[in-house]
Amino acid sequence: MNPLRPLAPLLLLLLTVSHSPAADTPEDIVGRQIAAMRDGDWEKFTSCMSEATLKEFQNSVIETLKAAPESGNRQQILHVFFGDKSVGDLTAVKPADFFGIFMNGLRETNPILKDTMAKAEGKVIGHVDEGPNTTHVLVRMVMPLGNGRMTKMDVTTLQRDGDTWKAQLKSDMQAVVNNFNRMLQPR
Repeated sequence: MNPLRPLAPLLLLLLTVSHSPAADTPEDIVGRQIAAMRDGDWEKFTSCMSEATLKEFQNSVIETLKAAPESGNRQQILHVFFGDKSVGDLTAVKPADFFGIFMNGLRETNPILKDTMAKAEGKVIGHVDEGPNTTHVLVRMVMPLGNGRMTKMDVTTLQRDGDTWKAQLKSDMQAVVNNFNRMLQPR
């Protein structure tokens, strides 16, 4: 009998474990988000985000819409950004789908933004941990601007979610909600 035969299952297990794919790094997650943004693939983009942050965004936009007076502005926003869905319809949409509907509306209303997103290049520099469950990924974004290009340093915050990381919403999105609120107010 071969003396190594009883060790075969153990050796096979060790080889399998040592060749298993590693968990995604924070840089991997943000890199996927950049690629998804360029492609306008909001399903892939939101798969990198926490459900709680997507729900918070949805609630914020819906509360802004609910608080707005019935007006032409409100109907125009519902038409342009949300394909004529009612506020009630939007409440029933899954948070990730809501984000996709919103981003598609935003891109379609602003061809310059759509072009900028499609041509943006992001180089992930690295990350800085803030405790064991929060990290911040630094990215150098290069985007077209008129006939030139603009370089901007950007930070994405991620929270640990089991054995992976999930991106949080950036403060830019709260600025968009604030702008919606302004647009919805009577003039």
